[in-house]
Amino acid sequence: EFDHGLQHSVIRRLKRGAIPIFKEIDMHGLKYQEAIGVLNESIKQIIETKTVCVLFIHGKGLGSINQTPIIKPLVKQFLSCHPRILAYTPAPKKLGGDGATLALIRRIKLG
Repeated sequence: EFDHGLQHSVIRRLKRGAIPIFKEIDMHGLKYQEAIGVLNESIKQIIETKTVCVLFIHGKGLGSINQTPIIKPLVKQFLSCHPRILAYTPAPKKLGGDGATLALIRRIKLG
């Protein structure tokens, strides 16, 4: 969760799940390296569309070895470092709660 001059109303709408989801990316069962690839690819594919909301479904990690989540913290760390991510938040219950993350992704301006 962070704010690049985004209006608080936008952040509130994101947290409520009130921004239409442009794409859902299911990452259940991926290995760490596969997940990084999926994150990079999915953000690269969003080029000309306007700023969009993406739902990353990573699960709660309860099926992981020792029930220690691997993909969930990876998604959070990746989103917090990526320059095109405007904001992210755990999904509201209706969209997966702790098992998913909503992110606002900024388009690339070409030309």
